Amino acid sequence: MQPSTCISSDAWPNSVAGHFSDVCALRWLLPLVLALSASAQPADYVYTAVDGKVTITGYFGNGRVATIPSTIDGLPVTAIGSLAFFHRSSLTNVTIPDSVTSIGSYAFARCTLLESITIPDNLTNIGDAAFADCTTLASIRIPSSVTMIGVGVFAASTNLAEITVDEDNPAYRSVDGVLCNKSLTTLIQCPEGKSGSYSIPDRVIRIGDRAFASATRLASVSILNGVLSIGDSAFIGCASLTSVIIPSSVTTIGETAFLACLKLVSVGISNGVASIGKAAFYDCPSLAAITIPSSVVRIGDYAFAGCTSLAAITVDAGNSNYGSVDGVLFDKSLTTLIQCPGGNTVRYTVPNKVISIGDYAFHSCVSLTSVTIPNSVKFIGNGAFHSCTSLANVYFEGTRPSLSGETVFGCSCDLTIYYLPDALSWRSTFGGRPTAVWRPQILPRDSGFGIQANPFEFTIRWARGKTVVVEASPSVVDSLWSPVGTNTLADGSSYFSDPQWASHPTRFFRLRSP
Repeated sequence: MQPSTCISSDAWPNSVAGHFSDVCALRWLLPLVLALSASAQPADYVYTAVDGKVTITGYFGNGRVATIPSTIDGLPVTAIGSLAFFHRSSLTNVTIPDSVTSIGSYAFARCTLLESITIPDNLTNIGDAAFADCTTLASIRIPSSVTMIGVGVFAASTNLAEITVDEDNPAYRSVDGVLCNKSLTTLIQCPEGKSGSYSIPDRVIRIGDRAFASATRLASVSILNGVLSIGDSAFIGCASLTSVIIPSSVTTIGETAFLACLKLVSVGISNGVASIGKAAFYDCPSLAAITIPSSVVRIGDYAFAGCTSLAAITVDAGNSNYGSVDGVLFDKSLTTLIQCPGGNTVRYTVPNKVISIGDYAFHSCVSLTSVTIPNSVKFIGNGAFHSCTSLANVYFEGTRPSLSGETVFGCSCDLTIYYLPDALSWRSTFGGRPTAVWRPQILPRDSGFGIQANPFEFTIRWARGKTVVVEASPSVVDSLWSPVGTNTLADGSSYFSDPQWASHPTRFFRLRSP
């Protein structure tokens, strides 16, 4: 009997990594138990026998072809257990006997050279991700006795172009190589090797979870009126998908539904969608604009985060739950800033009514260099400025707000936090970043700096509503400074003009608060 081996946990999918130590322990223990309880077993297999039935739990052969026996020690082999053939990358062909009725989760996952597999007619159950990441598998046939197929059975099997189902199957059906339920009301799995354009069959009312996941060759999908819901991760990783029109019948877009659709440029969200799930359009770097219809009552966290080209999120004026100002998404009362689109602006000033900045609100605003936050803001959510790689300055017009954790400024940027001289409760750091006193500034690189039609002019920037006195002097000696203007910065900036500058051989300017 060959000794069992364990695969490094780095090679396991995240959803099963937590069971790694238990599985490894089982694979070492079973050969010892079986040696005592069974007279013989095939050298390449580890198994358990319960109630006179055998489940294959491990395979350690090195050949390219595996023919699973129908009996071991006179007992029928009825199941292929979870992870039994996981990551057996040398396998190209597998034959499963008619005695097997169940294939467990991840049973053949990461068999990257697997070209064909013979599935028996008596099979009834196929577990989650059973054939995930079988990148060479080109087609597969679902026999008539299969009544349960798990989630993501063929996920990341990028060469799979066709799934066929026996006509007598009572639970499933295939149309143009796409797996559906028998009544064609739910589209379960489009094989990832399908390319070009695809139209959803007209009887479908639900696009299932992960139905088009990682279908990287699909350029467009036509969703017909009649579809009611788009499931979680339905189009996740469709890297070639460029546009989607969502019909008025759709009411729900699931979590991470279009995550990492790298070429997705436009989305029509029709006036029928009520719910947009968490991270639904996360990391769609080509998406340029999006409109939220009046029907939407719920938008999940960071639904549009990571959309680095997104210039504006526009909300229909009739929406009773959400609003937008200058392309930024808010709640209807404009007290919570939900999402600043990634391609929005270089410099942004949060409106005065805002009380809360939501989780990941400025996520991946890669062009953003400075943000001004009003005294009204009392709370900043987790990861609010995550991946803002150009952010250099954040200016606070009031007291120190509360933070949700220390990952608010999770970016590899040289960032300084500024607060007003009379503001209370500030410390030497904020959210792990250094702080400094914020004083009024003359902008020497502003386009209005210098001689403008005879007067000498410049822009002053500071906190909104503050008053700044401009003083002038023929030298830098303190006793010679005198006021030449008082400016109130209603919107955080003001333009100063000195028509008498030419009367002085030398003229210096400075700012102070009264």
